[in-house]
Amino acid sequence: MSISRQNLTVVIVTLKSQHIIDQCIQSIDSDISILIVENSNNEYFKSYVENKYKNVSCILSKDNIGMGAGNNLGIDNTKSDFVLILNPDVILSKDTIEKLINASNDLSNFAIMSPISKDIDYPNYFIKDKKNVDYKNIFEVESLDGYCMLMNKKRIIFYVSRK
Repeated sequence: MSISRQNLTVVIVTLKSQHIIDQCIQSIDSDISILIVENSNNEYFKSYVENKYKNVSCILSKDNIGMGAGNNLGIDNTKSDFVLILNPDVILSKDTIEKLINASNDLSNFAIMSPISKDIDYPNYFIKDKKNVDYKNIFEVESLDGYCMLMNKKRIIFYVSRK
């Protein structure tokens, strides 16, 4: 199955992030669905983002459930086959999503992929042998930072603790 804008949802977990969320949302194409999980019960925030952006919906958690549980809640509430996990302070380059879509279509069955930050000091991946990496092509890593991860829901098993 190939990825497209129609089967992709961006999930952003926030906690009182109104001061930074606009730049993040505006860096995402308006034809892509965005689901925000706000880790507070801030009705004003929910109303603000849903009224300002037609492609945004927001879930409010009653308590701060954290980044991981918030991402799981967001993923669990998406209908798309692919989810882009994004931190609220990330501003995507204009072609980031297009490059991720193209890269995913080049792979037969990926589970998770991530772009590399332009900030060379940002440790968003771990590579054992950095000397042999062609940064212009897709390469495998041992771990990723969760700031921006494209996930194929058909290839990942989630274990969610329901209290």
